[in-house]
Amino acid sequence: MGSIRSFLRLGLGALLGVVTACGSATPEVQASIGPEGGTLSLPSPAVRFDVPPGAFTATTRVSMRATADARSVLVTLEPAQLTLGRPGQLSVALDGQRRLSSVTEVTSRGEHPIGVDARIEGASGVSARLRLDRLTQVRVSAAEGSDGGTVAGACHEDREGRDGGDDGDGEEDHDRSDAGVVAPEACPAGFECEDGVCLADDRDDDDCHGADAGTCSDGDDEGGEHGDDHPDGGHP
Repeated sequence: MGSIRSFLRLGLGALLGVVTACGSATPEVQASIGPEGGTLSLPSPAVRFDVPPGAFTATTRVSMRATADARSVLVTLEPAQLTLGRPGQLSVALDGQRRLSSVTEVTSRGEHPIGVDARIEGASGVSARLRLDRLTQVRVSAAEGSDGGTVAGACHEDREGRDGGDDGDGEEDHDRSDAGVVAPEACPAGFECEDGVCLADDRDDDDCHGADAGTCSDGDDEGGEHGDDHPDGGHP
């Protein structure tokens, strides 16, 4: 009888261990993607990575993880820093009526702005779509108000009197941080800063705000062609 009770306690403990591990695990998906291309997607947080034909010359095992908190989603694509023959397209969505505050690449050197092809902000949530020329980490952050330029890696708008400009002493003040605000950075070539986010300066829409914004177009995208106007995928 004692041995049965011991067995039951052991079995229950093992079951609880499995449930705890599953509940705390980071959402992850893996796939073997060949020269024909493929897709990785996660339902929550809502993340999708489309790999076009020609991105890989041989079948490659690719993994995608996504961790989320109240303000951001961090997407990790591996093998880390693997260069793609053609840029892949990453789409990330966050629930709630908020605004995008920054979209950054996360590396060992810190967080830096990365180019975004489309931004959608509406009553049901916010989303960003961007091209990547390598597998890397990307953080998409959102806030209830407009706080662009106040979070790590946010870009700055290049205008007089704003961060990185002349403060009146005849010298540019690139590294100044006021009241703990993180000093923002410049956008990659071909993108312009709007509220802390680097947006493609050749996109068709002037602004992708509001519940009726729909899909923000980044030009003709027939046959899976993801933005040849920015062959570097928006990386600095």
